[in-house]
Amino acid sequence: MEDNSNQQSSEKSGVGDFAYVTQVATPSGEASVTTLQEGSPVLAYSAKLESGKIILTASEAKVRSINTVNDPVVIGNMVYIHFEQNNNCIICSYNQPLLLSDGSYVIARNFQPGQCLVDKDGNPVAVAATVIAAYENGEIYSIATDMPITAGPDGHLLLCQGVIVGDFIFEADFPY
Repeated sequence: MEDNSNQQSSEKSGVGDFAYVTQVATPSGEASVTTLQEGSPVLAYSAKLESGKIILTASEAKVRSINTVNDPVVIGNMVYIHFEQNNNCIICSYNQPLLLSDGSYVIARNFQPGQCLVDKDGNPVAVAATVIAAYENGEIYSIATDMPITAGPDGHLLLCQGVIVGDFIFEADFPY
């Protein structure tokens, strides 16, 4: 799967990934990112593209690290991605890697109209709107799994707010 980010930018905040309201998939169901701590179990995903369909595999992993930031000056703007179904939204940092329905990845600030995200079954998730706006609603959290660090995202994908996204390790290694 390839990077679909084409654009370069100096806006590499690196301060966090997800808003405090984010739900993360765990072996026992969804959990608020605010309740996770080092050692908490989460589901870590691997993705591959076969005959134009995304095949996802989930494994149990542990949270290797979780960090919080609660300073609006440091946080600045976040990307709000609103889904067409379920009136759901993910609020993430500019540099948050997202898995697209064509099997490529894009960072949140480069997400384009017409692109679809991916759910836990590999199905497309249509997006109604994407907005970059100031975030002053609370803490943001960066989370990384304890899966081995490889040359790709395998084991470093999470299901957050119903869509597949990269963890902080994948974000840090993302080819901007």
